[in-house]
Amino acid sequence: MRYEGITATGLRIGLGQPIRVQLSMEEDAPAHGFTGIFPLTKPLPELREWKVYDDEGKLLFGGMVDRQKLQLGADGCVLQLTARSKACLLLDNEAKPQTYVNPSLSTLFANHGAPYGLQKAVGKSSGFYWTYVIPKGISEWQVFWDFSFYCLGIEPTVTPDGILDVTGKEPKGVLLFSNSKGIAYTSLTHDYAPCKQLSQLWLQGALGEGYNHSMVDLSAVRRGICRGRYVTAANWQGRRKLKKARRQSDSVKLVCPGFVACSLKQRAVVREDTIGVFENYSVAGWTYTLDGQGERCTITLRTEE
Repeated sequence: MRYEGITATGLRIGLGQPIRVQLSMEEDAPAHGFTGIFPLTKPLPELREWKVYDDEGKLLFGGMVDRQKLQLGADGCVLQLTARSKACLLLDNEAKPQTYVNPSLSTLFANHGAPYGLQKAVGKSSGFYWTYVIPKGISEWQVFWDFSFYCLGIEPTVTPDGILDVTGKEPKGVLLFSNSKGIAYTSLTHDYAPCKQLSQLWLQGALGEGYNHSMVDLSAVRRGICRGRYVTAANWQGRRKLKKARRQSDSVKLVCPGFVACSLKQRAVVREDTIGVFENYSVAGWTYTLDGQGERCTITLRTEE
């Protein structure tokens, strides 16, 4: 891999082989993370951006430096660097309270994405019949989250090169994990936790109204799970809550040697003669680690049922 820091003036500085590196992405965290320790032999200016490329030159991570820490000791000088992907630009800024009538993606991006340096937004650009009131105290990220879910029923993402993607396109290909005929792994943990799944929600459209609408998760009913909640939420928020609880109730964690390229939401299958087949899963988390023990990836799959 190749590691590159960029200063506020645009100066690009390459760093050599790291002592330790960790790259991570989780479906529950809009911003991906990077932490690394590098040996230093000369002064390093303040860095603003941080990029990581694979061996073929593909951009794996592009984000903003959160912390740049130098330590000098008997063994020399090292740099400890922490960065988050460019979604952090939206997470760290509060949205201006205002009202949009029939908002479009292009209008929202011009006011809530472009000012922070994101390149562009891709997705359906027409206006939607909806009055969106931005309350005091929410982040710019929440603005796009609300819009994407209410109007399109999908989750927004920010690509490594700073593009706001609200197309909802699923990654291509299916990952096959198998020590006999697929991606090899050194350990596997299947965690079925029915205590996390919800069977029913009773929805209150606004405070003071009655709980006049309910939603049922049929997969929970089939499993014999009975766990309900009363929530103040719109229908789309209720569907999201049920799906999130369902996914968190059934997961598979694998530790794979070397570097395994994958994307969040990418479909995956685990197949072994001794444990059977885990189908209808997708990637919910990925962590790449490089240290004194070599390279490895920890991949978390969650159910799509």
